[in-house]
Amino acid sequence: MTTTVPPGRPTSTGQHFTPEPTAAFLWEQIRSVMPPVLPSGKRLRVVDPAAGEGALLRPLNGVQTDLAIGLEIDPVVAKRGRRVGVEVGDGLLDHQLRAASFDVAVANPPFGRASDLLTEDQWRQLGSRRGPSIWGEWSANSRRRFASRPLEQLFVERCLELVSVGGWLALILPDGLLANRRSQAARDWILQRARPAMIVALPSATFRRPGLHAMAHLVLLKRKTTDHGAPQGDPCWLVQRPSARLDLSSLMATISTDLQQARDGHKIEGISSIDPGRLRGSRWDAGYWQGQQQAHWWSPKIRDAPLGDFVEHLTYGPIVTGSKPTHVVDGIVSIRQGDFTGTGLRLTQALRVALHGDHDPQRSRVRCRDLLLPRSGAGALGRNRIGVYLLEEEANIGCFVDRIRLAGINPFYVWLFLRTQPGWGQIKAAFNGVGTPNINFEEIRSLRIPQLSPERQDHVEAAYKQRILPLHVEERADATEQAVVEFSALIHELEQLLMGKRG
Repeated sequence: MTTTVPPGRPTSTGQHFTPEPTAAFLWEQIRSVMPPVLPSGKRLRVVDPAAGEGALLRPLNGVQTDLAIGLEIDPVVAKRGRRVGVEVGDGLLDHQLRAASFDVAVANPPFGRASDLLTEDQWRQLGSRRGPSIWGEWSANSRRRFASRPLEQLFVERCLELVSVGGWLALILPDGLLANRRSQAARDWILQRARPAMIVALPSATFRRPGLHAMAHLVLLKRKTTDHGAPQGDPCWLVQRPSARLDLSSLMATISTDLQQARDGHKIEGISSIDPGRLRGSRWDAGYWQGQQQAHWWSPKIRDAPLGDFVEHLTYGPIVTGSKPTHVVDGIVSIRQGDFTGTGLRLTQALRVALHGDHDPQRSRVRCRDLLLPRSGAGALGRNRIGVYLLEEEANIGCFVDRIRLAGINPFYVWLFLRTQPGWGQIKAAFNGVGTPNINFEEIRSLRIPQLSPERQDHVEAAYKQRILPLHVEERADATEQAVVEFSALIHELEQLLMGKRG
């Protein structure tokens, strides 16, 4: 499956390599929400306006009661999907597909900027439009205004146009459409016209190919009876991206089984449901809502406050364009993402940079008891590797590390809390929309911290220093393993305390 089309090439409206397990799962979920028999023996009418080779239509091949039509703009690609109903055509703009004439629309549209994907002829056709769109009002200068808009949004609008009232849409969409702040207007536009029934964060392996690693969700929507009405009806199921290292077929089978159990009333980790109305003005990605629901996971007797209430100073490491830091034997320590481990900082092999040089600005100097947080990357932030600086020697931070200086709260307690389920859930919920996980200052300040007494916070610090730190500083593998065990045990104890199950 490709997620972009090279500039200068006519837009192929299909992602050509959707793995079969994903297509089979998609249809399993469609059939779970549709009636087993359509009224008056009506045939099921299915359309894919971004058909590619027909991967999303293939599960219907040989089913006599289904009518499937797909359009693909690339003749060579369309020919490979002829057996499953793919024809040559521009599914985004051609008029051969009649509005409101299908029961189900499926699509895995190309992800990317309109300026990179649309042809001159397509821009010309779009320029003749009038009235509201998911991108806003069309006008004479629309091309300039909309050039950077994600093309997948326009395909969502097209699918809503093609299905009849009460019809269903099953769309594979990039995380950015569901999570990025700049896509909020598009999400609200969709919510005015459709009710989300299911939002599934697809496994990261779904689109991992040489030169390709896109993160996407499967979104199941029902077109509402009237535009601009409030979402009503059943809840929207949210499925968090699985972390298990299994093959894609096994992962999709597990998600399917877990979803059915959740619908049957069982509590399944990583699956929850919300009133679709709560999605208005908010992110849609499953990870965000999982984190939001964990934000008040602790005992109601414990009040909480945003971390920002205790931030005395927050800064990032130096960003020096065109200059990489070099090791200086007698220089100042520069704490980088690779210096974080699961149980704290390990600086025995730390880089040292020139004192007072470009990579040692005074603003990002680190002092003892500063909380340090890698702000991006799957191997650091994505693994929740945080730490408190313990040395008296002044240091600095690298360009992908944030320094958080706190007042009125114990930094060790904050660190350990952010490693608990509700703390980590909030961090994951704050991750920016696509690709490499990132977190910004506003999101860091917004993290909700339950307020234990100073004595209990100090007890967390003392327990870390007594039980974990001596093992953490050892170079032996067995000591490192034991440090991880003790660290996990301390986090579990803190979780139990926060839930009111101890003390």
